Amino acid sequence: MIKVLHVLSGRVSFLNHEGESASVDALSTALKKKNVDVRIVMPKYQEIPETINKKIKWQERIHVPMRWRNQYYQYCGVEHMVHENVPFYFLSNKWYFNRSGFCGFQDDAERFAFFNKAVLEMLPFIDFQPDVIHCHDWQTGMVPALHKIIYQNNAYYRHMKTVFTIHDLKEQGCFPPNVLQEYFDLGAEHLTPEGLEFYGKVNYLKGGINYSDQITTVSPDYAQKIQSPDHGEGLDGLLRHQCHKLKGVLNGFEWDQCSDTYLKIYRNFHREANLLPSTANYNT
Repeated sequence: MIKVLHVLSGRVSFLNHEGESASVDALSTALKKKNVDVRIVMPKYQEIPETINKKIKWQERIHVPMRWRNQYYQYCGVEHMVHENVPFYFLSNKWYFNRSGFCGFQDDAERFAFFNKAVLEMLPFIDFQPDVIHCHDWQTGMVPALHKIIYQNNAYYRHMKTVFTIHDLKEQGCFPPNVLQEYFDLGAEHLTPEGLEFYGKVNYLKGGINYSDQITTVSPDYAQKIQSPDHGEGLDGLLRHQCHKLKGVLNGFEWDQCSDTYLKIYRNFHREANLLPSTANYNT
């Protein structure tokens, strides 16, 4: 069975039934029907309704390495529930997420640095070793970067692959260069055009583009448009350079067809890692 973890952060799926959240919810449900062990992780926002909160159960307490203000570890609660047959994990930290709203705060660089690191840190504690970590938009873009630069050196994470889906290229998560050292403990060698640098800043979305194993967008048409100067938001040259791993997957009502496309991507990762033989029966 293929194991997939969706990392969702920009919106709360229980409150928003459009765009990114609807795509992830519908895709996860369709993949579940195809015998994929698919799970979702997201921050535990204040806006999660009480009807959902009542179903969420405490699972684990972990500490996330952060260099902020010389506090090398920050508390993170790992909570869990099953919603419409899909397991959800919630990463809780009152300082970062117990506030009104999801994004647009002055400390977003720190908030989502914490979340991206917490996603990878939690995996050994929940006894879930995904084959694919599937990330969505800039708020999760540093997961592929951290995985490739740091975590892949650990045997536990070595065979994991990452997929990064661009829902909205306009929102990129650009922050001052000091966040690289302060929040990620990464050196200046990663602040390059081939890494995370974008006009002198750290670009979280660029982390997803450069370090993921596969990039997808919400449609084949959008995948082509963002490779042009008119729609590339300054990243069109990079996307043309990375076009070998860029694929447009049409979101909409044909979720079974959409999930089939992602299954092909996930299965290719299996073959590359020699986790499954090329003649394997993927329906079992």
